[in-house]
Amino acid sequence: MDDDWNTLVNINVIPDPRLSAVQKLVVENEFDMEFGSLLINTRVCFIPYLFKQLNIDVNITHPDPTEQKIVIENLNAIKRWVF
Repeated sequence: MDDDWNTLVNINVIPDPRLSAVQKLVVENEFDMEFGSLLINTRVCFIPYLFKQLNIDVNITHPDPTEQKIVIENLNAIKRWVF
């Protein structure tokens, strides 16, 4: 019984809110988002790998939003599983 394997979570990825409206549209298209977000359902144990694949470091906010491009909208909801 591995809780991290058996627990599924939804991670909601959105364009960085600091981007302009046009930049957000580009990011939405790039990540194939619907209605401005991308909902990813995954197992808790895969969260670090997912963040690495998406190039997301939840501990650092890049000063340039065009470098960061995306953020996790529901980070507070999944915070207990983020290392």
